[in-house]
Amino acid sequence: MSRWTIHLRVFSATWSADMSLIYTLTLRQLAGKWRIIIIVVLAILPIMLSISSRFGDVRPIPSEIDDVLVNGMFASAILPIIVLALATAALGNEVEDKTLSFLVLNPLARWRIVLPKLLAAITIGGLVVVVSGVVSALVAFEGDTEAAIAIGIALFAGVAAYSSLFLWLGLMTSRGLAIGLLYVFLWEGLFSNFVSGIRMVSIREYIIGVTSAIDDGRFAGPNQDPVASATAIIGVIAVTIVFLLLSVRRLQRMDVP
Repeated sequence: MSRWTIHLRVFSATWSADMSLIYTLTLRQLAGKWRIIIIVVLAILPIMLSISSRFGDVRPIPSEIDDVLVNGMFASAILPIIVLALATAALGNEVEDKTLSFLVLNPLARWRIVLPKLLAAITIGGLVVVVSGVVSALVAFEGDTEAAIAIGIALFAGVAAYSSLFLWLGLMTSRGLAIGLLYVFLWEGLFSNFVSGIRMVSIREYIIGVTSAIDDGRFAGPNQDPVASATAIIGVIAVTIVFLLLSVRRLQRMDVP
């Protein structure tokens, strides 16, 4: 029996019918008409930018595309905003609508509630962001599949990390969207650009670092200064796991009306 078969069987045994139901219901909850319209519009913007860069009078050099597309648009704004709209609602809406009690009254371990919620946010956010990133890269880099794969994997890693963080934020406060926006634009967008120490604890920098780790020929050139590949990979994994555990702990300790 192969190692992957064993892992699959363990996962199937762990993933219960209740978790499947929570995951499915959360997908439907997050796939509201207006929310989907907004995130799709945001996801189209980088594709339009990539198309315009191909047909402009002055063609940008690759390093300029890297900086604007990956750093300026996806990692700094579009990805975190899309994920913020999804992840804060995954559990935050349950708290606001006072329907969380129906979940916690079931004899389920709290991680069995939090994990499918997180995976639902990652599913929708990852699909939209990764498709947008891959298409944008293919257009901007003239069909360079290595660059597209690097951007796609890095964006998915960023979606997972941001989803875990914002899921926890949605449990902690009813003002998750407002606080999340402040975090995105101040910590990730401003401070991490100008305060060197913050780069080591910035999801945006982790995304850029993962991209350069996969395609160091393009994304680790003289005009880029990403964090070390090991730091980026470990950082993404650590943020995802830590805030998943914090969400579980919060759900265990909070008073659910």
